[in-house]
Amino acid sequence: MKLSDSDIAAYYKRIGFKRAAQPDRSTLSALVAAHAALFMPFQHSESLADQNRSVFLFSELNDPRHLKYAQTHQDIIARFGRFPHRDEILGRSPRPDEIAHQDAVPW
Repeated sequence: MKLSDSDIAAYYKRIGFKRAAQPDRSTLSALVAAHAALFMPFQHSESLADQNRSVFLFSELNDPRHLKYAQTHQDIIARFGRFPHRDEILGRSPRPDEIAHQDAVPW
């Protein structure tokens, strides 16, 4: 059985979706946090394509704080091709450009 748009709207109206469609501030914060958690693997990837995806996804959240972090991560990957602060733990030797710009990584 195929439901029409009006059938679906009537169902959601019956179950109180109209109220849920206007969430309070704590509900919105929880939704943003849940989405941000799902987007974190893109933000922490050393692939520029993943970083571009991260910035896109975080921009869709409409949360400037999360977007700023995504853009910072993207800038570092665009500049160095990797996260220099991971060099030691991954057993990588720092490259000259990473050494010269140690202040480029804000964490």
